[in-house]
Order: sequence, then structure tokens, then C-alpha cells
Amino acid sequence: MRVTKHAKQHKVVLSHWRDGVCVASTPIDLAEVPALIGLLAGALGDAATNSDQQSTGRSPRPSPWSRVRDLFRPTLAKVVDFPVVRGGRREQSTER
Repeated sequence: MRVTKHAKQHKVVLSHWRDGVCVASTPIDLAEVPALIGLLAGALGDAATNSDQQSTGRSPRPSPWSRVRDLFRPTLAKVVDFPVVRGGRREQSTER
């Protein structure tokens, strides 16, 4: 995967590569980048927590904050819907 910035279009593009060939690209509006960063940071935090648990062989005692957060965390991978921009208007994407 490669990431490129396109300042004039106010986008970043994630390009998906296989054997030196770009097979797909995903343009992301700059306004949506913070949501993507939050998702990636959360995944890294989860991975670090899981790694710590595996190395010690025991689970740390959950903090009150993590118990509240886990009430609202989905059990499967988080899906983030980015709005579709058509004709200068933002619309919620219905594609999956």
C-alpha cells in the first residue's frame, strides 16, 4: 500500500499494489483523514495491549475508562463510512 497527497484536490490517495502494479486506489477527502488516523491509532493501541497480555501471560486489570469505552466498541472490525461528495454536496454512502 502506498499513500500520496494531492493538495489541490484536498485528498490523500491510498493505492493498493500487487507485484509492482497498482491494482486499486482509494481517494480520501482531507476532512476524513482524522477519522482514519483515529481508527489506525486505535488499532495500534489494541495491538499493543494484546501484545502486552501475551508476553506476560495474564490480562491487566481493566481501567474504569476502558470498561466504559468497551460498552460502545463494536465486537467486529469498525467500519467507517466516508461521505460521498456529489455535485458539491456531501451525501452518506450507501455502498458497502
